Amino acid sequence: MSDIRFHTLEESHNNFARSLYNKIANYNAAVASDSKLITLAICANDQNNQMVGAISGWLQWGWLFIDMLWVDESTRKKGIGHQLLYQLEQAALDQGIDRAYLDTSSFQAPVFYQKNGYEIFSEMDVTADNGKNYVKYSMRKKSIQHWRQNHP
Repeated sequence: MSDIRFHTLEESHNNFARSLYNKIANYNAAVASDSKLITLAICANDQNNQMVGAISGWLQWGWLFIDMLWVDESTRKKGIGHQLLYQLEQAALDQGIDRAYLDTSSFQAPVFYQKNGYEIFSEMDVTADNGKNYVKYSMRKKSIQHWRQNHP
């Protein structure tokens, strides 16, 4: 072990992150016999072709993992976030996946996700770099289809 050097990467290193991701994905595929991972992204553009919202995630192990959802402040409260979420969930349903998972923070959109059928199943108190305290939520929707049938 004396010939091993350790160092901290303080900035984003995309090539390093991609290499690390690939190593973990290869290990997971070998152990879990599940190499099927489908990435998804949906973008909402206005009449000037400017992006006003976007959502991304991936499908793996029978779940939709929602990574990011963003809506421009000028277009919030107009249904764009709901439509982006709905379309990403539909893409999951089209692939036979009926469950969804995401993380959000108390200063982000937990109420929005709850209104769209997500339940909080884990909470963690966190302190941001600015010293403010927040809560990090893990949320899930156990059945996209069931929720849609009961909330048309």
